[in-house]
Amino acid sequence: MNPKSESLINQIFFEKYKIIKKIGQGSFGRIYSCQNITNNELFAMKVEQNSIHNNILETESKYLLYLKGFEIPEIQFFGHTERYHILIETLLDKSLENLYSESHGNFNLKDICMIGIQVLYRLEFIHNKYIIHRDIKPDNFVIGKNNNRKIIYMIDFGLAKKYRNPKTLVHIPFKITKRLTGTARYAFVNALKGGEQSRKDDFESLSYMLLYFLRGGFPWQGIPGMTKGEKYKKMYYMKKNIGAEKLYENLPQDIYI
Repeated sequence: MNPKSESLINQIFFEKYKIIKKIGQGSFGRIYSCQNITNNELFAMKVEQNSIHNNILETESKYLLYLKGFEIPEIQFFGHTERYHILIETLLDKSLENLYSESHGNFNLKDICMIGIQVLYRLEFIHNKYIIHRDIKPDNFVIGKNNNRKIIYMIDFGLAKKYRNPKTLVHIPFKITKRLTGTARYAFVNALKGGEQSRKDDFESLSYMLLYFLRGGFPWQGIPGMTKGEKYKKMYYMKKNIGAEKLYENLPQDIYI
């Protein structure tokens, strides 16, 4: 069975980690809170169907180990069962998307600026490690728990990639892959047309994320299409041709990016 349909509540994995409740869901599978039954510590557990076609959690586990530090979730364990890939990491709180929804789309300008500053620091950290995230969106930034509630953590590195060889410092070549990596709503035109991404794409997606908080939405949200490819094509041309005046209409001039 797929973890999206099977109840794993109260099951114990690796003779140590007991699942408590579901706290989220992604394209790879589900996210649970779990407890280390040897010391009662709480963690987040991501569960992905074990398949040669699914390796998002394995990719993420490698990047979490490599990026250890500076408000990145700390990996506790990564392993396999007969049916699942399982990643156990720091348990965090609500995402920026959750908080924005709870505020009824009413983040104030100061909050948005503070979010932008913290996210820029996170991008600086991973870019200095020669990594690009490739899926910048409100769901992938999460506040900490308890005393860390003012800290924004960057999560979900399953689509991350090295943009430069750490030894030779040679940048990856540009190519057209013809497949979008990331989330269409926040992807810039290069990513939407399947272009090889770089640091610039992370920053452009950040600008869209902040605009989303300011505007409450985009003209390309809900754009129709018979297929996903057709929808992405329409979105590409809309983003390519829309003017700054339209995007920044009725917004404070100081935030023009």
